[in-house]
Amino acid sequence: SYMKTRGVRVHGHPLAWGNVEWHLPSWLWDSYCPASEKFALEQASGVAIPGHDLRFPMGVKEKGRDDFTWPEAWKAVFERLSEDEVSALCPTFFAKMNELVDRRIRDIAAAYGDRVDSWDVCNEASLDFHGQPVTGRPFQVSPRFGVTAGDLCYRAFKTAEEVLPTKAWYNINDYQMDENYVAQVKDLLANGCRIDWDR
Repeated sequence: SYMKTRGVRVHGHPLAWGNVEWHLPSWLWDSYCPASEKFALEQASGVAIPGHDLRFPMGVKEKGRDDFTWPEAWKAVFERLSEDEVSALCPTFFAKMNELVDRRIRDIAAAYGDRVDSWDVCNEASLDFHGQPVTGRPFQVSPRFGVTAGDLCYRAFKTAEEVLPTKAWYNINDYQMDENYVAQVKDLLANGCRIDWDR
């Protein structure tokens, strides 16, 4: 590419993020959750998960309306139902969410993998870290985003290691450099993820 021929180091940002506007948009719920699953979740929880109104960011309420935002709705769901109950009610949606995260990384790797020197494999995920990254669950509960793909960082790193060149650097990007971030990095390393910071 033009940049590489001029000796510019190219960095990719990011491969996986739980954000509900840019990486895991709430219209996935509109498009991929069957009506039967939406109805079952609403009946069991008493909460209607909002569809995506393109006029408003997902964290913003329309003036004069008291509807839940996307994160608020999921918070209310988990106040009333367990994670196991939610998993059982919406299996199609969560499976699709995970499939699309994996596909995104594979598509990016196929298009740009050998032209990029380093990647932010996972972005701003330490706040969503709750202990052990490898749970096998189909989703994570996120205080900011409501729900994100299951084991988001762990799965992103493992997919990146599978499809990206080994010469690339694999990083985590985060602004929250606290004990939660340190714990997340240690657990990812302990579970076999390659995170580069000393090359």
